[in-house]
Amino acid sequence: MKKYSQIKNNIKKKKRIILILFIILFILVVIQINNTNIEKEKVIAKQKIIPVTRNNIEKIKENYADNIILKEGSSLYLKDKNIYKKIATVHGKAELSLDPEYIIEDEYFKIKDSNYYIKYMDTKKIDTLSPLSGEYKTYKNYIPYHESIILKNKAKLYLSDNSYYELKEGTFPILIKNDDKYGIEFNNSLVYVSKEDVEKIISSTNTSKNYTNEIAVLNYHYVVSDNNENGEKTECKQSICITDTMFDSHIKNLKENHFYATSMRDLELYIEGKIQLPEKSVTLTFDDGWYVARTINILNQYQMLGTLFLIGSLASPNDYSSPYLEIHSHTWNMHKIGDCPSNIGRGGILCLDENTILEDLKKSRESLNNTTYFCYPFYDYNERAIELLKKAGFTMAFAGELKDSKVRIGQDKYKIPRYVIVNTTSMDTFKKYVN
Repeated sequence: MKKYSQIKNNIKKKKRIILILFIILFILVVIQINNTNIEKEKVIAKQKIIPVTRNNIEKIKENYADNIILKEGSSLYLKDKNIYKKIATVHGKAELSLDPEYIIEDEYFKIKDSNYYIKYMDTKKIDTLSPLSGEYKTYKNYIPYHESIILKNKAKLYLSDNSYYELKEGTFPILIKNDDKYGIEFNNSLVYVSKEDVEKIISSTNTSKNYTNEIAVLNYHYVVSDNNENGEKTECKQSICITDTMFDSHIKNLKENHFYATSMRDLELYIEGKIQLPEKSVTLTFDDGWYVARTINILNQYQMLGTLFLIGSLASPNDYSSPYLEIHSHTWNMHKIGDCPSNIGRGGILCLDENTILEDLKKSRESLNNTTYFCYPFYDYNERAIELLKKAGFTMAFAGELKDSKVRIGQDKYKIPRYVIVNTTSMDTFKKYVN
């Protein structure tokens, strides 16, 4: 009896073992089926990204253009082998150029001068990119600080038109330091990020280039034909009339020695201590508006930027169109000797009544796209003139030569000195000014 009971117990144990083995086998089969389905889903997911038929490729190519605008809510991607990883979302309608050398193999386009990609259906063709101004146009000449920012998750990077990228992560060298934000480069563009979106700042070696501690601002007036073409040399006999040969030698020297000619916005940011400019930097200015054609031709030839301070009543700014010439205010019509008593100085901004001065400044600004940069007629100014400039909305004003004519960080922005170039200025003196 005892032997029978033992046999019965053994049979029950065997049944339990068999049942457990069956359950384990069943679980393994289910896991294998699930894994197979997951792998199938992965293949299907990849097939949605990579394989594109020849007909579809041709349709995708139809969306390609040199310049495009991104649709609201589009994404930027980085490519790792055959997988595109989303790294940023675009809010607004950012404008971009596409890489003309990129071979289209799938539904993504490569952005010019960038490692980023966009989906073809997120683009819309445009003829040209909108013109940039200020630091957005010239920032690539700035010397990065030896500091970088680490962004928080979903940091907002703002473009010039207030469109912005929402970025998952990133570390970027600092180009511009403002009170409440930093300027950095992202996707081959200058963008601004709020300090609230910065996780921390780290020290980093971002460049081997040197930056300048002072800048020479040069002041020219009239550039006339050395061959007396159209009687220019005969007509223009003042010391501030220089020949095109002389002016050409100056600009050629700057170009050959790799000088950077700043914009007005560059100079303003530099004075405010917000950017670092190249070790060899110079600012070129031209007063009044007479005899400017040869000036423009030479600036264009050497691709050096200058600023014309135009007497508004003299001519339209459209008469001086050039990608290498900015145009700012030299008053509308206060560049006249005799408006003030001789003991006060020249130029009406020194003595005319406040309303007359403000009306003139308003008209000048409006004719020049609301410029905030000004040049004093005959280099003359007083404290009242400065207060009225501020009241009219100007942020920076240029005079003539002062005791020390180099411009440095912290310079009074309403008393910016310049080296005045005349027809007796030697090349050695010119080199002394800029070096």
